Amino acid sequence: MEIEKSPTDQPVEKITLAWLLHYVPASYYIALIPIMFFLITIGIVIGQSPFVIRTLISLKIIDKSIGKFDSQNQQIKLDNLFENHQNNVAQIQAAIIEQEREAGRSHFSDERANHREAAKNLRELLAAENESFNKKISELTQ
Repeated sequence: MEIEKSPTDQPVEKITLAWLLHYVPASYYIALIPIMFFLITIGIVIGQSPFVIRTLISLKIIDKSIGKFDSQNQQIKLDNLFENHQNNVAQIQAAIIEQEREAGRSHFSDERANHREAAKNLRELLAAENESFNKKISELTQ
């Protein structure tokens, strides 16, 4: 006596999404959700371990700076960046004030024009410094 084969017993030539949706019960898909979440979480935890990072660096799969970068290092870089920016801004503002003082002391319009032009250039330098600072901050915090 021969056992009759059903259409699902035949070997599948190509597994497609439609085939999976038709032949795999929905309860399997629901059971896969927590399993996938667990596996992804375990992968993230293992991937952040120092051993794995050192191994990936030694195999030259990732850059060395990734393993050395931490929040304390980032805080030091940010502090240095803010300090340098504040020093640069203070110097530029002092130069602007001095130029405008000199322009105020001048009685001839030609001399005042030169001082005003210098003050305008210093203001542009201040704007460029602020723009550069903002770019560095965005690069460092990304």
